Amino acid sequence: MPKFQKITREEYRNLFSKALFSTFFHNTEWHEFLEKEFKWLKFEYYSYKDEAVLPLARLKVFGREKLISLPFCEYGGPLPLKKEINFEEFENDLLNEFNNIELKINPGIQDFFKHNGGIVESLNCSYQIRGFNYLNEEKIFRSFRPTTRQRIRKAEKENLVAAVCKTEEELKQFYNAYVKTMKKNKTVCFPFQIFKFLFEISRNSRDVNFFIVKHKSRLISGVVILFYSGIAHNFLTATDYRYVRRNKLNPVYFILWNAMKDILNSKRAEVFDLGGTKINSSLEEFKRGWGAESYPIWRISDFKLSKLKKSRLRKFWGLLPEFMIKTISPYLIKYRL
Repeated sequence: MPKFQKITREEYRNLFSKALFSTFFHNTEWHEFLEKEFKWLKFEYYSYKDEAVLPLARLKVFGREKLISLPFCEYGGPLPLKKEINFEEFENDLLNEFNNIELKINPGIQDFFKHNGGIVESLNCSYQIRGFNYLNEEKIFRSFRPTTRQRIRKAEKENLVAAVCKTEEELKQFYNAYVKTMKKNKTVCFPFQIFKFLFEISRNSRDVNFFIVKHKSRLISGVVILFYSGIAHNFLTATDYRYVRRNKLNPVYFILWNAMKDILNSKRAEVFDLGGTKINSSLEEFKRGWGAESYPIWRISDFKLSKLKKSRLRKFWGLLPEFMIKTISPYLIKYRL
């Protein structure tokens, strides 16, 4: 009998409610939205020996099917239904059962697995500040690197205004800044529909927050924070870099510090997750400056990584006008997954 038993979405919802750890991305509301927006994407659900439940998204790239847990997020993986699941058995059973599959496992999920101490593949890591709910502003601020503290203080003197994104017009400005960020990074961007979906949730729930920064009434930066399982996850960042450079501003430091202070004062999270980062990238140095610790993102996969990041087309992408990036991205986003 297969170790992974396919189950219905309703059965998955029932097991999801019993999971010892879950994320925003494991919720079926998110899956249904993605299936509606991207017809080439379908979700499947499996139970594993009554120990875990695994959501997978099936899609076809270059005529070849692949399975991902989970798309449009930095890490997914199985949801634990019990403590101390044997990782080696899970990995072997998974690769024996499925072909062309990739899991990037959330560090919070890893706490429920035990393994023999061997090397688990990890190409990316998550930078987190743990014990966040026991700290105050002074202790957090002192834990930052001196240059990070200096940039925050400088930003606080730049007449920047931090706020919560409240209107459709601010959301559009936020997305425009995000497109500029992705153009600078030469990366295919998420479609506007994803931002709108998250924004609608933020209006009616505390699970999503859009924090923004304005300078002279112009929105120049922002972050999307997701809340789940005691974690505040910095999911998306947007910055109008041309405006920022021209005016010599530090909005990224300003917005992150203001988001942290809001979470500290509300005691809404035990962990502040600065997000996934490629190991040995320049972004690691930035995140270390916040006093965050590195946690590996375990990867289980039987297919090679996409060569899109090394493609010469990335240089061309960075030269495209922003309206073209917005138009083309929905058609290319599957190749980023």
